[in-house]
Amino acid sequence: MTTVSIQPSFLDVIRDVKEGSCAEDSFWVNIISSKDLEDGESREEIINVSMQGDELSFSNDSGVKFEASKSPLSYKLTIDGRSHSLRAPVKTIATGVSDTSAFDISPNEDRYILGHTSGKLTFGYTSADESNAPVIVQEAHLSSVIKSLFFPSGKVALTAGLDYQIKIWDVTDGSCPRLFSGHKGRITDLKMVERGRNFISSSADGTVKLWDCGSGNNIATLRRSQSIKDGVTALDIGVGETSIIQAKSTYEFGTLGKNVYAGHESGVVTIFDLASREESLALPSQRSAVVSLGAVSEENTLYVAYEEGTVASWDLRKPTEPLVKVDLEAELNSMALGSQSLVVSYNTGFVVELDKCTLQSKAVMVGTNDGCRLVTGRHNTFYLSGSDDVIYKY
Repeated sequence: MTTVSIQPSFLDVIRDVKEGSCAEDSFWVNIISSKDLEDGESREEIINVSMQGDELSFSNDSGVKFEASKSPLSYKLTIDGRSHSLRAPVKTIATGVSDTSAFDISPNEDRYILGHTSGKLTFGYTSADESNAPVIVQEAHLSSVIKSLFFPSGKVALTAGLDYQIKIWDVTDGSCPRLFSGHKGRITDLKMVERGRNFISSSADGTVKLWDCGSGNNIATLRRSQSIKDGVTALDIGVGETSIIQAKSTYEFGTLGKNVYAGHESGVVTIFDLASREESLALPSQRSAVVSLGAVSEENTLYVAYEEGTVASWDLRKPTEPLVKVDLEAELNSMALGSQSLVVSYNTGFVVELDKCTLQSKAVMVGTNDGCRLVTGRHNTFYLSGSDDVIYKY
């Protein structure tokens, strides 16, 4: 697969020419094979921008074609007869903080969490209102923040750090009312159970733990039956069938009829009935660790991103092999689902959008500094964050 990098300020270049600030200008585009991402090898082309009458004109000395698409902030780049769809951000959110290691957007999209390699947390607003100053907790964790997750209310959040601790935060004032500990290895993922009275966490120690937020108790621990030390690298929760009619613990809320999807270092995906704690299914390995999972329960479909570059969709009624599989030819870092598409980020910071049915490329997310290794989705909106001090909304 080929991806595209574009000058981050290319929208400013286009706007300046269109508004008459300058008669002509230019920006660069880099065309990169996925196989060459780690090596940094690319083909650079210059796109010249000018006005021809009332219309914008794009030109290139090598015959590369750049044009605006019908959809706002969408463009098409054609090179050597092959077209690439490009999506520019609809909004950028300046955070003032770079090198984030964990990231989430609240359910109603008005707040963000940024975790940092130093252990610091930033709780901010997605609006530009100067009265909405961010809340910063300098030593939230003893070392790098690994995961961050909003509760459904959007006013409380959950974070996990390399210090093997999970903490609940009031995002309005940065207070921490509850701490959870018990994993013996690196914590890798967090997921809410319904409204958030319970949550689950995963670890490289091979466990998935169910927690009660009110008491701080670890209610249950799940492990893969055939390999109890197979580290768990990613989680998701979906609707499923259960073999019991009453929760096993009075500390459980909303666990009945829930499946836990656990991706492992081996590449196996284990599916548990959360209420009964029983392992119901295992999807075979695709020879690489799982980095992200996304379940669409009403379609009996599970999307899995694997570290070495494979993205697969699985029909859980036919679990012997993937329904669709694509090789993106470079290491992946994260994935987020939307209603019609999904986005995946490469370890190098490039982000592509794939069609959910075919897993073929729909667009390359451009207009960033190409350091966006963290992605999250809300409805059919995607947010990107990474090495610079900006969150990008698509």
